[in-house]
Amino acid sequence: MEKGFKPSGALAILRGARNRISFFPSEDFDKSFAELVAEIEYIEAELNERCHENLSERINTIISDYKSSIDKSHLQLQHLTKKELFKLMERLCKEIAPETLQMFRNENSDNDDDNDNNSTQKQDKFYHWIMTYLLKQDQHLTAIIRTQQEQQKNFAAVTQCLLHHSDEIVKMMQIQQEHVNYFRRLSDQIVEQQKQLTQIIERQQQQEATNSNLLQTQSSKEQSATNIDHDRAYLTITYDQGQSYAVENSLQHHIEIPPTEIEKKEFEFSDTMIPNIPVNARWAQNGVTVAGGNGEGHDTNQLSQPLGLFVDEDETVIITDNWNHRIVEWKKNDTNGRVIAGGNGQGNRLNQLKYPSDVLFDKDTKSLIICDRGNERVMQWSRRSGTMIPSIPVNARWVQNGVTVAGGNGEGHDTNQLSQPLGLFVDEDETVIITDNWNHRIVEWKKNDTNGRVIAGGNGQGNRLNQLKYPSDVLFDKDTKNLIICDRGNERVVQWSRRSGTSKGKVLIDKIFCYGLAMDDQKYLYVTDIAQNAVRRYKIGEKNGTLVAGGHGAGDGLNQFDEPIKIFVDQQQAVYISDNRNHRVMKWNKGATAGIVVAGGQGQGSALTQLFTPIGLVVDALGTVYVADTWNSRVVSWPKGAKQGNIIAGGNGEGKQPNQLQYPVDLSFDRHGNLYVVDWDNSRVQRFSIK
Repeated sequence: MEKGFKPSGALAILRGARNRISFFPSEDFDKSFAELVAEIEYIEAELNERCHENLSERINTIISDYKSSIDKSHLQLQHLTKKELFKLMERLCKEIAPETLQMFRNENSDNDDDNDNNSTQKQDKFYHWIMTYLLKQDQHLTAIIRTQQEQQKNFAAVTQCLLHHSDEIVKMMQIQQEHVNYFRRLSDQIVEQQKQLTQIIERQQQQEATNSNLLQTQSSKEQSATNIDHDRAYLTITYDQGQSYAVENSLQHHIEIPPTEIEKKEFEFSDTMIPNIPVNARWAQNGVTVAGGNGEGHDTNQLSQPLGLFVDEDETVIITDNWNHRIVEWKKNDTNGRVIAGGNGQGNRLNQLKYPSDVLFDKDTKSLIICDRGNERVMQWSRRSGTMIPSIPVNARWVQNGVTVAGGNGEGHDTNQLSQPLGLFVDEDETVIITDNWNHRIVEWKKNDTNGRVIAGGNGQGNRLNQLKYPSDVLFDKDTKNLIICDRGNERVVQWSRRSGTSKGKVLIDKIFCYGLAMDDQKYLYVTDIAQNAVRRYKIGEKNGTLVAGGHGAGDGLNQFDEPIKIFVDQQQAVYISDNRNHRVMKWNKGATAGIVVAGGQGQGSALTQLFTPIGLVVDALGTVYVADTWNSRVVSWPKGAKQGNIIAGGNGEGKQPNQLQYPVDLSFDRHGNLYVVDWDNSRVQRFSIK
């Protein structure tokens, strides 16, 4: 700088944060000027001005030219006089921001004197003015940047919303297209049926004409009139735009038949469900709704575009509830139906259906045969009582706070209490049947009841036929209406009828230290034998069972158990066993000589790869194993092939809070997928509702 020059301040630029560029003598001028150049480049880039020219090169060119013009190219820049520095700054403004320089000149046009005093003031004013201008420009730029950032955020949010809803729109369009295709096919079917109906009417008219001629030729003979009543006939499901319903019509007819022909007529439904309808039968014109009729919907008293039906011998109506992707059963005079297949949403999993169109019921195998139209397949769905295989969605979740559905009033023997329960069975109507272990009885708790009812035992501990001793498991055979009980303390399995008037049981198997029971859909009974570390299968009524798993002494080999406790049998008759002291769950396929580990098996512990004395277990239709991990006070699900489990209930330490369990020992699911857990040390049964 010129000797004696004292700058009156510093040139500063405000850009988001405050960046101060000092030109005091103590600062490195080249470094400060480079910072100034960098700031100017930044502002130019942000404002997208002069984007096709390199600002740094332009500034260097201007400085070099100016040095040459004042013949000081051999000197360093800091040796410029104050006046020369002013000229250089003025030239830079002229080249880089001419509008800024013009604005300054316009504002200071009245003070153009060239005396030293005015020149110094003008220079100081120029520095101050350029700093003020840059500050204003920086504030303006900051506001622009903020506005752009807000716009970008808003644009991103709108884009995300559109992307999210676009998936839903695409799905809706796909569903609508499926509906359009379906109605096109339905329309074609109706046209074809109309053609067939026309042909049938024409044939009937021809037959009636023939019969009329025959009657005229026999006019001299005596005619005998016989009124024949047919109990009931069902018509197919009729679709009306406002309603969906099945219609029942009473058959009313008056037929004149010669007496010699009466004995040949039998008006009964055959085994093939082909009714013998008289040729001139007539029906009442007012139908009675026996299913649905409460508007289209998915509630249990509604249907949604049903397509097919099957009428059983007891006048139970089984209906393909098409757009609800389920099969429902309506018993005679019921006001609500019951889902017996599907009902888990539209899909192609084995527990799902997609637009089912027809259904049959095979009485011999007790199976539904379903035309799963949307999945282009025909499915068989067992209705045997022993199956009890829940259909749980693969990504199912349950609420973490359980609700007490039995007991929970402290340990005791009153009807609202339990004492160390060990097992349970959940019926189709959500009635819970419990082995009340230390009370030596079986109790039944109906849905929403506050008290249970003793249905077996309850006559004190003992070995008489009206007594039980520490029962550990129970099944209910709906076909025979019998309870099957593991009477553990008496080392026997007993059968206890639930028909009225029954006060004692019947011994099915004796001299067996049993703990767990299961029944397959062929009505075979499976029993764990703790003393022999084995599982045996029995035909009801036979005393000698067949070994199906274990039986090689206590151990941790794949063909051994160390206290097998509870069991589960799937539709392929594969047996799942909780191998208690080996802290694992084993699966033995039918006919296998050794099992495979499907859960645990990593020693006792609380890690997700481990179990700690597991007891109760259930396996769903997808092969997921659900285990009562007893000493970890939790219930875990173990997907097929997984290396570790997932906690679905409990796991919050031992306790009696709604989100806690204390040594769970058994579990089951109802038909909705709600989880029921026997909470042993809290003497209660908890229900965890599926989300």
